[in-house]
Amino acid sequence: MADIASMVLPRVAPVDAGIRAHGFVLDFEPFLGVVKLHLLGEGAAERVALLLGTPLPTACRATTIGTVSCAWLGPAEWMLTGREAHIAPLVERCREAAGDEGLIVDLTDGRACFVLYGRGARNALSTHCPLDLSDEAMPVSSVARSLLGDVPLFVARLDDRQGHPAFRLILDQTMAPYALRLFAAIDQNPGVSS
Repeated sequence: MADIASMVLPRVAPVDAGIRAHGFVLDFEPFLGVVKLHLLGEGAAERVALLLGTPLPTACRATTIGTVSCAWLGPAEWMLTGREAHIAPLVERCREAAGDEGLIVDLTDGRACFVLYGRGARNALSTHCPLDLSDEAMPVSSVARSLLGDVPLFVARLDDRQGHPAFRLILDQTMAPYALRLFAAIDQNPGVSS
């Protein structure tokens, strides 16, 4: 039988994990916990909502519960994000609340998380992501799944920073260097899609 402990990816910050240029900042967000909730029955969703102290968000929305964010991913699917120290205790409690009607998976070690913000953040992201990122289409607390280049991406619109849009980007950890290269190409060729 295979030793599954040897299959776990070590979590490390991407090399040169930040970009600051041409009106946007891309920062690696260390120690962000990421947990997926797949709740198969109404009862499971109600019990988890009761545990969290708020209704689960509806389509394409996120809600903040103290220091934890809960985002809608799809029918019967949500994602919790927050500091690992705040997320870790919720994992087992959510499993207990969901019972046999839910699957709760801690994805923290398999994901890379970034925050993109600044005057040019929207343009930088739209260079490689087909979403409409306008304030009307993606207001604060909106979420979506899309692509960043060729890579699946989760995008959350955060509160503005210094009057400019901010986005949380979550993607597979192994694709973090690729994402950084895409944003670095914008940095090297402002105004040019690559």
